[in-house]
Amino acid sequence: MIDPVTALAIAGNVSQFLEAAYKVSSRIKLYCGKSNSAPTVFHELSIQIPMLCYLFEDCQSLKADNVADPDNLIPVLDGCRRVIESLDRLVSSVLPDTDDAVSVKVWKGVKSVSIQNKVIECKAELESYKSTLALHLSVLAAKQANASSSQALLPPFYHVPATGRSRFVGRDDIIQSISQSLRPGRRDPLIAVLLGMGGQGKTSLALEYCRREIVNRHFKFIIWIDSSSPAALERSFSQAAENMAAVSGDKRTFANARAHVSFVKTTIETAEAPWLFILDNFDSPGLFKNILSFTPHSAFGAVLLTSRHNSCALLGTPIFIPGMSQNDSTELLLQRAGVERTISNLEQAQKVVVMLGHLPLAVDQSAAYIRSRKISPAEFIDHYQKRKEKILKHIPNVWDYHRAVDGHEDERPVSVFGTWELSLQQALDQSQDEKATMNFLTDIAFFNNLDIRMEMFKASFERTEDPLDWMNLFTIDDEWDELEYQDTVTALADLSLLQYHTLQGIPGENDHEEGLSRHSFSLHPLVRDWIQLRIPATERRVYVGQALVILQHYIESSGIDYQKWTLKERRAAMSHVDACIEAQSKYVRSWTEDEYGNAKKALVVIYKFYIDDGRYSEAEAISKQVLEHDRRLGGESSQDLVDSEIRLTDVYLLRGAYSEAEAIIVRLRPTIDKCPAHVRVSLLKNLAKIFFKQGRYDEAVSQYQDVLARQESFLSKGHLDVMDTRHLLAQVYRNQGLHVEAIELYEDILKAYHTASLDDHLGALQCMVDLAGAYRALAQYSLAAEYYDRAIAGVSARLSADHPIALSARLVRAINLRELGRNEEAEDAFRDIVERFGRILGPFHPDTLRAIMNFAILYDRSDRRDRAEELYRAALAGREKIMGVDNPYTMRTVERLVSLLWSQDRCEEAEILTLRVLRAQRKSSPELNVEGLDIGGDEQGKKRPYWPVEVLFTRAVQRDRKLLGEAHTDRLESERSLVAVHAKQDGGTGLSGLGEHGAEFAGEKLVVLSPGGRKLSGPPPPYSASEGSKKLHMTETTEVTDSV
Repeated sequence: MIDPVTALAIAGNVSQFLEAAYKVSSRIKLYCGKSNSAPTVFHELSIQIPMLCYLFEDCQSLKADNVADPDNLIPVLDGCRRVIESLDRLVSSVLPDTDDAVSVKVWKGVKSVSIQNKVIECKAELESYKSTLALHLSVLAAKQANASSSQALLPPFYHVPATGRSRFVGRDDIIQSISQSLRPGRRDPLIAVLLGMGGQGKTSLALEYCRREIVNRHFKFIIWIDSSSPAALERSFSQAAENMAAVSGDKRTFANARAHVSFVKTTIETAEAPWLFILDNFDSPGLFKNILSFTPHSAFGAVLLTSRHNSCALLGTPIFIPGMSQNDSTELLLQRAGVERTISNLEQAQKVVVMLGHLPLAVDQSAAYIRSRKISPAEFIDHYQKRKEKILKHIPNVWDYHRAVDGHEDERPVSVFGTWELSLQQALDQSQDEKATMNFLTDIAFFNNLDIRMEMFKASFERTEDPLDWMNLFTIDDEWDELEYQDTVTALADLSLLQYHTLQGIPGENDHEEGLSRHSFSLHPLVRDWIQLRIPATERRVYVGQALVILQHYIESSGIDYQKWTLKERRAAMSHVDACIEAQSKYVRSWTEDEYGNAKKALVVIYKFYIDDGRYSEAEAISKQVLEHDRRLGGESSQDLVDSEIRLTDVYLLRGAYSEAEAIIVRLRPTIDKCPAHVRVSLLKNLAKIFFKQGRYDEAVSQYQDVLARQESFLSKGHLDVMDTRHLLAQVYRNQGLHVEAIELYEDILKAYHTASLDDHLGALQCMVDLAGAYRALAQYSLAAEYYDRAIAGVSARLSADHPIALSARLVRAINLRELGRNEEAEDAFRDIVERFGRILGPFHPDTLRAIMNFAILYDRSDRRDRAEELYRAALAGREKIMGVDNPYTMRTVERLVSLLWSQDRCEEAEILTLRVLRAQRKSSPELNVEGLDIGGDEQGKKRPYWPVEVLFTRAVQRDRKLLGEAHTDRLESERSLVAVHAKQDGGTGLSGLGEHGAEFAGEKLVVLSPGGRKLSGPPPPYSASEGSKKLHMTETTEVTDSV
């Protein structure tokens, strides 16, 4: 027995060490988890320190009379305490804390690299002390074992597969979950089940847990049993029994397999010591009557099962194994591949593991491929894209992963694809129709791997007279049966080939609000690739065609304007469309004549779906694909080709490619009388849109009225196409300054939507946005705000934040916020909208330029002139390039920039810019009477040196007087600009007759730039105060000015 002072010294050292160690360990783990570049020594310490804590916890339970050699133990404990306290001081000074400022975190991160040598020294000292402490405790364990006659018969026995030096990486959270579930000490055995798909690392996790427990000595017996089949289980018990008998000196012979099992169980039960059984690869529970009958029936025991069969969750505490974390999987790849840890390799390795879905076995295989070929992670990405199948079937010469395959008793190396083949074969063996199950599984591999919904297949089944053969799996008496569908999907989910989700599994979720399917499932991305690659390349096109048709029917089932879908359902459907189109680009170069009929119907529906989602580039690609097939299969004169060309003009107009659209329409117009009525209407309607875009408003009105007359001959007044045309006509009225007429037409259209119970139709919501724009043009900003808020609430519920329609609605609302003086809200909105438009539509799309222009106006009015000038010039450069100098929006940008320059007394710059633009107009449009710019001859020109700027703002005032209300901000600003120019010209006297609100000046006394062929009294092509009311729908209407 030791004296009380020594006992207190031991207890004090243990307590102080644990307090410091827990703090240091927690901080290091947090650092390693958040940093991709943490030095290796910190990762090693995150494992070493918890193991030392376990040893110190054992010291806490020492009794005074059990201490083997207190004089030697105390220096070890004291040394550990001093080292851990030194380490605590080091990491506190260099490891970032959550409360640190960003600059402090960066500085500490850099400094952490510089103290690596000191940390390495601390780690080495701790390792030395750990070995000494473990030896002391082992001596104590032997002493205690000798004192117990019941345990003296057999020393600790560990029957576990040989692993050599541990190469395990990360996943400490899962190891901790296993440890918490199986911590020995209770009288009844504890059971935990590791569940996950093949390749998730269940066996590796179980092995690592065993390795750590051998060190920690929580269990006297650890027995590893292969449970993949009854034969494998018998072999494992045979080996365990023979080894156990040899260790204990028992020379008995065993009569049969049952004797092996009995001996192992009895020996452990009579020892009355903690034990751990691992039942690995328990993937076929149907082969065993009761797997737990093979484990001991005694206290202080634990059982750990690994399985890909989800039904095993009922056997104990389920621990579902996800993919590795980004940091852990990246570390695994770098460590196993043996590549240099450069910043480039780290960045590329992160891309690789994302590509592999963070699946441990796939990461390990890929690392072996990189090592064997001596390539970098960046080069591997290129290899993977070109030869994915070969890489994922690659089995290195030295490989840890072995399984019994095809009924062979001997285990063989298995790749990630090989392990899934085992699960697939098991699923097919259990299926009522093997071929149908295989075809179903193959078809779903051509959708996105997430959120695959029962409604997709049900819609296809119900909307076609000849459903796919495999859909019979889900029917009873030729009717869709939800329960039959569940049976098939859950059988595949039980073997972890897919992950099945139901509403019952997500308590509290609201089906309507969240758009959750009652029955949806997902696939690991590599499982999806494996299913595609396991079939011959020539057959993949068949499944692509079937997937397209399923999506066609699913989209068509969503109702008018997709009203039956929530936004989440619409996004999910789009993800499947994207995946299917990607598969088509890989596996189908062109459709045969027999295939094309069904494929075209599906592609046209998908084209419209892309259009309605604002995905114009994708819609254009689909449109061109269909057009080329129609030309190849039908010839140049076919009606199908004409239909396809009109679809292409639709998307050109949406993308702002007006010249391309006009070229097609001009070419087709001579043949219009030969086309069906609906085709003639589509062609003429697109022609009217082009007139509108060119500022030819009278022609646009005439064309739209002709289209309405034609439509009403075969469509009702309340038909959606008719209401759309009336909406477009109202937009032209607004640009002509006929706001009262436009408002009447908007209100009439909204009544028609209401009568049809379509108040939340996108057309109705867009009409409300444009109605608000008309009120805004009349300077009724508060009334406009009410309509904007109501409309945008509806748009936001239907469309994603990145949809061009939603962005356009938010843009015009931001313009109105600016007019109301709510500049902070407007600035936040403009900044976000400009970023999104630029990312979605590109920097030179008219909508992006319109957003930039309006953002510039906000800066201008907030006296942030430098920023405003930068944005004005960006908008002007883009508009000149895309729209030309004759475009009214380009001229509005010139006006704003010239006004800003003039306000800063940069008059010469303003004049140079104005003259440049006017000369460019003369060059592009020779009919313009530029000579008319000369005011009063040469002598008068000398007296008025800035006459081009005067002309520019005279035109602006004339336009705004006709189009905008007296109190409209844009109208007032153009008048002030003209007054400022006259003040400069007239020596400060200004222009007489311009009052506070406007406009009593003799405009006829000033010479105005006059386009040939137009009345001088009519305004030049106008543009609205904020460019703002650009029509939000795919019909692509635009408002008048930028306020533009």
